[in-house]
Amino acid sequence: MPDDPIEERLRGAIIGEIEPQTIIIADYDPAWAERFGREEAKIRAALGEVALSVEHVGSTSVPGLAANLEAGPFGSQPARA
Repeated sequence: MPDDPIEERLRGAIIGEIEPQTIIIADYDPAWAERFGREEAKIRAALGEVALSVEHVGSTSVPGLAANLEAGPFGSQPARA
């Protein structure tokens, strides 16, 4: 859409073509919490004590809620010097 201001901003920032995106909403899956646990362990192993907090965020963190599978559900908060 040529008059779309969001597309115009994207075209000014992206090198190459804008790839069409498909948003997939999936029914809740209890395995998401298990996956977070595995990813949290990896993050903590890599960052050690620097990671004060590693939280499961976003729609996959809410039990029973359908979620966008493309969103990154992980965040960390590094220690401050």
